[in-house]
Amino acid sequence: MKHIEALLSGTVDRPRQGARLVAPDGTQTNIPAALYSVLLRAATALAHGDGIAVIPYGALLTTQQAADILNVSRPTFVKLLEDGAIPFTRVRSHRRVRLADLLRYQQQRRAIANAARARGVARAQELGVYDDYSPVVIERSDDRTEPVID
Repeated sequence: MKHIEALLSGTVDRPRQGARLVAPDGTQTNIPAALYSVLLRAATALAHGDGIAVIPYGALLTTQQAADILNVSRPTFVKLLEDGAIPFTRVRSHRRVRLADLLRYQQQRRAIANAARARGVARAQELGVYDDYSPVVIERSDDRTEPVID
């Protein structure tokens, strides 16, 4: 585990040769460098007790699965579909969303949010209030002080 974390942190050089997957019986299979990175991150997550999911990029998701990925309620997600924000198909009466389309939407929303945040910071800097933050300090009866953020 320490070796995996060292590889991820960059404190240990990655192999210069092509990456190989080694089976318990010693059989080796060459793998692309991109797959090596994915497996390394997956191994780290699993070692820390986190779950992972491997889903094909073109997979069709239910509205609940897609809503869970975006961290919104299913009714909110269905409204996004009905508003045309994300393409979907119907399988009988059920809506299905391609993972690729969902991730594209998520990336677009992040880009919009990041741009808005950057505009807000730029505006605050123009007004001269960005660097003026100083927390209020309250004296306590036990002679300790602590910042209060308001």
